[in-house]
Amino acid sequence: MDIGFLLKRSGQIVWRHKFLWALGFLVSLNGVLLNVGRLIFGAKASALGQELLVWLQQPDISTMPLDIDATPQLIGQVTFWSIVLVFVVFIGFWLAATWAEAAVILAVKAVETGEPVGLVSSLRRGYRWLGRFIAIDAVAFFPWFVLALVIMLLLILLTLVIGWQAVNQAEWSSLALTMGLGMLCLIPLTLLLAPVGWLTLIYRTLAFRDAALLEHDVRGAVRHTWQVIRRQFGLAAATLVVLWAVKTAVSWAVELLFWPVWGLTAVFNLPDPLTWLLNGLIFLLVTLLEAVLAAYIAVAWTLAYAAWAQRE
Repeated sequence: MDIGFLLKRSGQIVWRHKFLWALGFLVSLNGVLLNVGRLIFGAKASALGQELLVWLQQPDISTMPLDIDATPQLIGQVTFWSIVLVFVVFIGFWLAATWAEAAVILAVKAVETGEPVGLVSSLRRGYRWLGRFIAIDAVAFFPWFVLALVIMLLLILLTLVIGWQAVNQAEWSSLALTMGLGMLCLIPLTLLLAPVGWLTLIYRTLAFRDAALLEHDVRGAVRHTWQVIRRQFGLAAATLVVLWAVKTAVSWAVELLFWPVWGLTAVFNLPDPLTWLLNGLIFLLVTLLEAVLAAYIAVAWTLAYAAWAQRE
């Protein structure tokens, strides 16, 4: 399967089977959450800006009361909602996105074999693979987790050593040397987090398809995925570049949709209901486009890996 046909066939499947858009929405939940934050920020920023202008126009700002009692309450609220957000994103959203990814793979498999397919049946089939996909995620992300753990331990050790030296009134040169050596170790490892995480995401994406399409267990899927990547490296690299380019181009185009609304709310003193309405409409449009894009990318990876596996 050449890349041109891959892109065309993926588009046909996504357009003909629009229930995949709903699965794409689940796959792109992290992006949806980010857009919700931007929606709230966009609407609140205008109101806060107007309040700030009114406050600055007071005759004597120094006489304005400062609500110090609200600070502990604000810190408590931020802490609580941060914990809730972390739990939702890294647990609930991850499970939902993984389940949807499995459903997309099984739906494409059914479409290509001529079986009847729909949203409910795809979710039902995908649920059966959720446990195996979670295990693949755990294996695939283990190197990244070890790297992050090493960075955290080094950071703790460096903090303890510097603290011990400070308590014992060590010379500044000794503190600087310790800090410099610590940074020499931490900075390269920290810079590795992003590429290792990116490569891990790609690997687990392909391992998911290996498990579902070829019905391999966790160990077999992880091992066979590496064999397929090594033997089909040229095709895999070309597919990665093309799909990355498609995703980037669409993401940039979607990003431009936010700018007119931000410009309107920044230049004109729009009423709050109108500001929320404009931001809400843009949010719905962006969410739809990102859901379709996520479904398209997931379908393309599934078709591509199926073609590579057949070449094996």
